[in-house]
Amino acid sequence: ETSLFGIFGSWEKRYIDLKDKKFRYYANEQDIIPLGVLNFDLFEGKLEETNSDQFTLSLQGSEI
Repeated sequence: ETSLFGIFGSWEKRYIDLKDKKFRYYANEQDIIPLGVLNFDLFEGKLEETNSDQFTLSLQGSEI
């Protein structure tokens, strides 16, 4: 199991785009090129809002 801490490198504020089965994350709102992408065609995921500005993302999938 890989934690998002390992993917992101550190817990910093990120801006996200969740579209076309892809979770893209950016350093700031003006960025055009994402820092990384999680392709949900490779994972099964569950996204739960915990409050108005936070969420929990749970992923299961094959190791890459």
